[in-house]
Amino acid sequence: LPACPPGNVVIATQAQADQFIIAYPNCTQIDGYLAIGNEVTNLNALSNIITITGSLDAGNATMLTDLSGLSNLTTIGQDALIANSALTDLNGLSSLTNIVGWFIIRNNASLTNINGLGALTNIGGYLNIRDNASLTSVNGLVALTNVGGYLQLSNNAALTGINGFSSLTNVGGEGLAIINNGALTNVDGFSSLTTITGY
Repeated sequence: LPACPPGNVVIATQAQADQFIIAYPNCTQIDGYLAIGNEVTNLNALSNIITITGSLDAGNATMLTDLSGLSNLTTIGQDALIANSALTDLNGLSSLTNIVGWFIIRNNASLTNINGLGALTNIGGYLNIRDNASLTSVNGLVALTNVGGYLQLSNNAALTGINGFSSLTNVGGEGLAIINNGALTNVDGFSSLTTITGY
């Protein structure tokens, strides 16, 4: 058996997801991007994956209820998109420490918290958290120290606090934007932020 599939991996159905660990029982790295389709309900068969050299695209994972199958993932070599999902939290990403590119979390109607990102220390590109109607807290980003691009929080109607950014020291790109988060009454959470570059 080949250790891993060559290049990009597209998982469109749950049957394809379940087949992955059977076809590639010793695979720990995806050499390309991982795209998850709208018929996938769990990623348990990807539990051996440590590195994705390309991007993680969960931009159409409308049936995905948890990310527990990615619990050993530590590094995403390019970008990460979590959008339009049925996720209520991101607990399956508990080992993720580094996203080399940008990270978008948007239009996740059931997402109430992002506590599963507690190991994430670096985002090389921008971080955009927007249009998550049920999101009340970003405390899951407590270990994050660097966002290389801009940081934007917008249209998260239930967000009440941003204490999760207590370790963040640097924001690059076009700076920091906090827009139209109706329940947010203060921005005291940036207690370690010392550098904002850009505009």
